[in-house]
Amino acid sequence: MRTLLALAATASAFAIAPAAQAATFFPGNPGFAVFGDGTTGTSPVSAVIGNGGLSGTGTDNFIFQIGPVTGDFIGLGSGSVVTSFTLAATNGLRFDSVIFNNGIQDFVVAVTGNMAARDSIPIFSGNVNRLTVNYTANTNASYGGNLTFTPQAPIPEPATWMMMILGFAAVGFAMRKRKAPEARVRYAF
Repeated sequence: MRTLLALAATASAFAIAPAAQAATFFPGNPGFAVFGDGTTGTSPVSAVIGNGGLSGTGTDNFIFQIGPVTGDFIGLGSGSVVTSFTLAATNGLRFDSVIFNNGIQDFVVAVTGNMAARDSIPIFSGNVNRLTVNYTANTNASYGGNLTFTPQAPIPEPATWMMMILGFAAVGFAMRKRKAPEARVRYAF
C-alpha cells in the first residue's frame, strides 16, 4: 500500500510540474533581431535576443553564422543575457547555465545573479555559432540580451612574415652597401 501511495504521489508531482520548453531562434525570427551585414565577416554586427512568456525549465538556442564558409578567424564576439526578476518573484527566472559554442569549442558563460556575460570569444568565418540559454522560470517570465561581433585584421601566415623580414633585410643591406658620395673641394686661383 505504501509503495502504491508513493508511486501515486510521484506520478502526481510529474503531472503538476510544468513541462520543459525548448526554442530555437535564427536571425530574423521574433526574439532574434540582427543589425549589420553578417554575410561578409568584415563589418561589425550586433543582435538583440530574448524570449518571454516562459514557465518551467527550458533551453533556448540562438544559432547564427558570420562570414563566408572558410573557417578562418575573423574577429571576436561578446554577449550578455539578463532578467530583471529573481526566481522568488511571481514572474521570476533563473539562468541555470549559459553556453556559447563557436563551432570549435564551448565557452561556459559565468552566471552572476540575474545576468550572464562573456567577451573575447573567437569567431571563425562560416562556422555555426550557438548561444544556449538554460533556465528555470515561474509563470510568464522573460529575459533579453545582446550579441556583438567585432572584426579583426587577419593574422599573416609565417611565410608572409618571412618574406616581409627578408624584404626589410634586403633594403637595409642595399642602403648599407651604397657608397657615400665623396665631397670634393676645389679652390679657384
